[in-house]
Amino acid sequence: MIIETSVLNYLISRNLSVGSSVYMEVPEDPEDEYILIEKIGGGRSDQINMSRIDIQSCSKISMERVLEINEEVISAMDEYAYNTIGVFGCNLNYNNNYTNPATKIYRYQAGFNIYF
Repeated sequence: MIIETSVLNYLISRNLSVGSSVYMEVPEDPEDEYILIEKIGGGRSDQINMSRIDIQSCSKISMERVLEINEEVISAMDEYAYNTIGVFGCNLNYNNNYTNPATKIYRYQAGFNIYF
């Protein structure tokens, strides 16, 4: 299982307010609101894989809007393990502001440990 692709397809299927604007890298001409997925690490023990996935909610509109998108992502990921065959657990590890003032894009980042 390629966990990044699984999370990408899952979030697109959840009909979040950003629609299908869920990516693994920033597109050349991004929409005003989108979601980025990145695997930042992982491991394996007793034939169980664990991946650390960062999901960044991004908005050019406002901090309030990016917080709403971030909450949508967290709510969707709360159900990821229940709705995905081969995934045994999904835990929110951290949730923080990740805005870069130089880009004028508001970002919030939620990090998840996913077991599969």
